[in-house]
Amino acid sequence: MYMLSGPPFRVDPDDPQCVLDRGGEQVELMGSSREILAELATQPQWQDTEVAYVSRTEYPQWANACLKAATGIAFKDMLFFDNESWNIKVSRLGVVSIYTPHGMTSDNWEYGLAEFRKKASQQ
Repeated sequence: MYMLSGPPFRVDPDDPQCVLDRGGEQVELMGSSREILAELATQPQWQDTEVAYVSRTEYPQWANACLKAATGIAFKDMLFFDNESWNIKVSRLGVVSIYTPHGMTSDNWEYGLAEFRKKASQQ
């Protein structure tokens, strides 16, 4: 299992397109994540969107409470992508959860947005 050393994260002085974790390891993005994050950062329709990277924990109730408290965003207003099938069960909390077994792709992104819109229209 791959684990990051955690924050603080910093720009890699040798490659300004990369980020290093506390241990100096480069953080690698899977699939189309870089392009999707660039879209979120630059396109006006996403200007009020908050992005969070989360990891699994042995204390899910505590983590759920922290995530909700830190963001102020209701679970029903969250869209979650993960390449681990067992993490998708967060959908039980009302989060739209998309399984991405081969990493994040543009198709996963578009599918997730469509599912999020569909769920929002049913509320």
